[in-house]
Amino acid sequence: MRATANYDRLLADLGATFRPQRHWVEGRGLLLILGHFLSGVGAGTWLFSLWLGYTPGLVLAVAVVAAAGLAHLFFLGHPERFWRMYRARTSWIARGFLGMNVFMAGAVLALLLPAGALRTLCLAVAVAGSAIIIGYKGNVYAASKGVPFWNSRVLPILYASYAIRGGLALLLVV
Repeated sequence: MRATANYDRLLADLGATFRPQRHWVEGRGLLLILGHFLSGVGAGTWLFSLWLGYTPGLVLAVAVVAAAGLAHLFFLGHPERFWRMYRARTSWIARGFLGMNVFMAGAVLALLLPAGALRTLCLAVAVAGSAIIIGYKGNVYAASKGVPFWNSRVLPILYASYAIRGGLALLLVV
């Protein structure tokens, strides 16, 4: 019976009157959208570039994730308070922020270090960070109870597939 109620609510939501969300188009919301897109594409690019042994792709992935971090930072109302995200350990946004930092630290060091055990460790750290980046975005939206269409277990899988597909597409362009 519960599945039918959820389905009926989804149909009612889809049939609701359309109201444009101007903040996302005219305000700083576009920076958030850009940050989410670029972080996933950058993480996917890193994984494929590492798998293929393609160094220019690794460099591009770091640049794309760095641009995503800047987009997220400029989206904030008070960018100077970004460090407060570390305190919210149960927030998916905080986990994504941590993942971006872990990725950037590991990836930059891996690109700068010569071959060896330390570089291999940095590559593993970067892979872990990219996995967090790929996984956090879908969970941010899936945890949102305000929009029933987003509150779905499928969303994290969908966002992960977007990140992988976007990373591969970026490599095909380069």
